[in-house]
Amino acid sequence: MKKHLLFIVLLCVVSLSSKAQKGISLSLDHESPQGELGDIYNSTIGFTGSYVINKENTVFNITAGYHAFQAQQDSFYYQVNSDELRVASYGKYSAIPVYMGMAYKITLFDKLDLNLGGDVGMYYVIYSLHTIDAYHDTDESYAGHLGLFSPKAGLVYTLFDSFQIKLQSKYNLILDIGNSAPYASNHHSELGHLYRTWTNGLSLTYYFPRF
Repeated sequence: MKKHLLFIVLLCVVSLSSKAQKGISLSLDHESPQGELGDIYNSTIGFTGSYVINKENTVFNITAGYHAFQAQQDSFYYQVNSDELRVASYGKYSAIPVYMGMAYKITLFDKLDLNLGGDVGMYYVIYSLHTIDAYHDTDESYAGHLGLFSPKAGLVYTLFDSFQIKLQSKYNLILDIGNSAPYASNHHSELGHLYRTWTNGLSLTYYFPRF
């Protein structure tokens, strides 16, 4: 499956690159967990790198990044029943998002564009959990990949012919199909867990000279 996906990505890159403007982009992002994920973890700073293809009124991207959420406090206390208390300690929640996407360009003013689009890909995560209750003292850990879909919008300003600066906001929908997690009240028996985060970032894009 992964080999087929990689082949499709490479085929798309080759076909889109014909007569298109190509470049690289680096972004510094503020990552903010939402919902139950946000009840446990603090916001953090992450970064991404992208290969971009600018073709007519559409911009395509292939992107990878990294960020890590830290727990808001050392221990969380949960009332299991009237007589039992459970203590949970959450380790670092590390994530490597890998995805591809596209955005449609709408010109607002000279050198200023509005980009509207979305990203789709995988969200590789590693996290750990230590729980203590009246009967158990347990260490849990998880490492795996989740599905990722992110609607996005951004303002792009062209500094020079080869440089652009972008302010972008994304709402990330992260789906953990069929896997268990410590914050699981949003579990669906068939769909798994749905996590949500906000990403607000500042990026600089350099386009290679055309020959």
